[in-house]
Amino acid sequence: MKNLSRVPRFSYESKNLAEISADVLILPLFDNEKLPKELTDFDKKINNAVKNILDAKDFSGKKNSVLLFHSSGKAKRILLIGLGENKKISMETIRASISNGISALKNISAAKAAIRLSGLDSFASEDLGQAVVETVLLSLYEFTQYKKTDEKKKSYLKEICLLADKKDLSEIKKGGETGEKIARAVILARDLANEPANVVTPATLAEEAVKMAKLNGIKHKILEIKDMKRLGMGALLGVAKGSEEPAKFIILEYKPKLKVKSEELKVQTIVLVGKGITFDSGGISIKPSQSMDEMKYDMAGGATVIGAMQAAAQLILPINLIGLIPSTENLPSGTAQRPGDIVRAMNGKTIEVLNTDAEGRMILADALVYAKKYNPDAVIDFATLTGAIVVAIGEHASGLFSNNENLEKNLKKAGEATGERVWPMPLYEEYFEQIKGDLADIRNIGGKEGGPSTAAKFLEQFTDFPWAHLDIAGTAWTTKPKPYRPKGATGVGVRLIIETLINWE
Repeated sequence: MKNLSRVPRFSYESKNLAEISADVLILPLFDNEKLPKELTDFDKKINNAVKNILDAKDFSGKKNSVLLFHSSGKAKRILLIGLGENKKISMETIRASISNGISALKNISAAKAAIRLSGLDSFASEDLGQAVVETVLLSLYEFTQYKKTDEKKKSYLKEICLLADKKDLSEIKKGGETGEKIARAVILARDLANEPANVVTPATLAEEAVKMAKLNGIKHKILEIKDMKRLGMGALLGVAKGSEEPAKFIILEYKPKLKVKSEELKVQTIVLVGKGITFDSGGISIKPSQSMDEMKYDMAGGATVIGAMQAAAQLILPINLIGLIPSTENLPSGTAQRPGDIVRAMNGKTIEVLNTDAEGRMILADALVYAKKYNPDAVIDFATLTGAIVVAIGEHASGLFSNNENLEKNLKKAGEATGERVWPMPLYEEYFEQIKGDLADIRNIGGKEGGPSTAAKFLEQFTDFPWAHLDIAGTAWTTKPKPYRPKGATGVGVRLIIETLINWE
């Protein structure tokens, strides 16, 4: 698998706007606000071009608006981007506005752009730098591995300069460097989930995880089918029976290089679990053919874990982080698991398989049991688990289920900070009544009512530690472009979990 995403170089300067030499100078403006002195002085040197545009009401600074025009100054073009009302500004507003601006440059010949960040005093400089760099890189992302492109028809941004007041510049740069590492991890997750299922098989996913681990000093191990049989992972092996591709259980272990032993610092141990179904046909309980091609991204949870592990290692987070990714295909064949089969999970619990398309919870069950060996302070799983979560809350948030109030609080706070919002969903004991088995301990579906909650309740049966489950079925993939999230895989969860870990309580 080859990554072809073009990543520009970032620079950081404190300079008079009239001295900026660039193909495009990006100026964020608030809606119907008087130009600050710095911009007024600069505007006079370009024949009051900005003032004339504002006076003519061709642009007002309305949220998400953009206007590109040629300039008589050192910067060949000026791009005005609207931030909306100052009193309603948020970091997500900044991200959306920067993303709209960067997207406006994709089809013009521009190698260098500069972005003015002065005047955005509502935010900490480090946070602002991180958000802007993340947004730029994620907005430029394109999955073009299988397209023949004419390089002469398109110019790519090679350098982005962030302009800020001198007093803020070091913090802006510090945040920008963090943002670049996180964005590269999101890009890795997007690439993995966008690849077709004939390229990213369980074996390929394992290879990519190992490659990432070697580059970042992360310990790694791949469990093969014989290992899973020895451990009693009957739930995972049951799903894998229908495919000729051998299942893999990917294990990644990051430990920070500290000057003292982590035990002395009471470093927390967090386990991330990601669903790694590289293609989901539904098995014998086969899915409708419409949109089945998108089921290549059913391993998006696993991709998120791989990306998060890379980011954590590059940021040298002071936390022990474990990544577990059970990976297989879910296909119909003469050897496939049948509705009515009974399997035994790693913890000894038996499961009635009433629907083979409820396979994600099966493979996660064994992974959650395996997580216990690390004596974790918390376990967080990411899975495109249920279509019902999309019906329940749409694609604007991931469903959050947790047995721990503090963990839920941390994830929700991180969701608001990153724009990768999560919404708490119920895990009432009554949902267990729907998954009680007739012939086994539990069944793998609980009927039409409360599908996301019965699925999460199923997973809870394999946990006895602080745990959170994120159902990302509605957020891991998008069919329409959004700010800094083009069509296809979004890489959701990487930024969320890194923000959670950075501010871990």
